[in-house]
Amino acid sequence: MALARIIHPKSNLVDGYRGLRQKATDFLGNLVHLQSEQRKLSLPRSGVSSRVQTIIYRKELFRISVAERLSEMPSLVRVVLCYSEKAVDIVVADLEDHLQHMRATGGVHHPRYRNIFIDRARALEKALPDTLRTQCELGFMHFEYENLNREYANRETMILSSPIIEIPREEFYVTEDNYAWDLSELVEAIVSNGGVMRNPSNKQMFTPNDVQAILKHPRGKKLAALQVEQQQLSRGVRKETIAWIEKLARSMKTERGRD
Repeated sequence: MALARIIHPKSNLVDGYRGLRQKATDFLGNLVHLQSEQRKLSLPRSGVSSRVQTIIYRKELFRISVAERLSEMPSLVRVVLCYSEKAVDIVVADLEDHLQHMRATGGVHHPRYRNIFIDRARALEKALPDTLRTQCELGFMHFEYENLNREYANRETMILSSPIIEIPREEFYVTEDNYAWDLSELVEAIVSNGGVMRNPSNKQMFTPNDVQAILKHPRGKKLAALQVEQQQLSRGVRKETIAWIEKLARSMKTERGRD
């Protein structure tokens, strides 16, 4: 084996480079997860993952086509699958690393600057199982909120009138009608309205996707019981209720006769 490597140095070089790229791919997967933890602890990030990706993909990220970016997905998908409970943070960390690289290389002036992140998020979403696609959507939503200065239909929170930018990530959600919410405030507003899933600002019903996302959020768990009650009421009146109404009617009729 050693003699073959000496005789065929070119083959040895190719195999070595392939091995380097594989090690870089594995390293990148661990690094993305580490960066998500660093961000949660407000620790500075080194930004080395963009250089690692250059080793793997051999081109500057903002110049890679959509088809080529799809080839990047396997390593990131493996990380998300292994740490599914941190999926949102991992997606945000990955997109922020791309943003950091683009700023360092002048990619923010690229004509498709914003679409590059949209394409990457969509590619990742397609590569993930259905159970994790919502997490990918949330990750992109938070990345856009924290880094791309997106404008929303409202500029302040509903109850406290605080600037939207002050909403912490764990409380932040954007509905499909482009309203940004502090979920604690939104849930309380829905509860006070009997659990009806309606936008308190424009009085329009939330879309089915928004309803599911709100109910799945930890802050939305208290709404689940109200939704069950509404579903039961929508199926009609229970027999026990009818029996009590008949009893009440007989009692009222008797009292009226005595009067």
